[in-house]
Amino acid sequence: MLFLIQMLVTSHFDLREAKPYPWLGRLMGLMSGFTGFLAHNGGPPITIFMLREKLLPMAYASTLGIFFTFINFGKLGPYAYLDLLNFKELATSMILLPCVPVGVYLGFYLAEKISTKWYYRIVQFFLLAASIKLITDGLI
Repeated sequence: MLFLIQMLVTSHFDLREAKPYPWLGRLMGLMSGFTGFLAHNGGPPITIFMLREKLLPMAYASTLGIFFTFINFGKLGPYAYLDLLNFKELATSMILLPCVPVGVYLGFYLAEKISTKWYYRIVQFFLLAASIKLITDGLI
């Protein structure tokens, strides 16, 4: 939420935003992997870093898709060791697996057709929604 407020302030006052340092990307990636492993909510940290990079929508979507593919496959070993794999949920995932290509195609189609400005507004909206949900969950 603080990141979104910062973006709003810098855009309102037309302040030039500094390019993030490489260590920031590594830190946000690490935080994203950690929160993704513990709470299945690794999106906000990496989204914050990626929004600052101002990539084209196709590069943004592709990078996050690859990032979360590695994060999710990386969970398999530790989850199996901790006996956290639920085969009932795996069956549900296998049933839904044919929907993946449709979602990927739709995502790429939208990334190509929507203007960069609106693409990032939509991403920021969902980051705001996730922030509000996490804050609400933390307070309850």
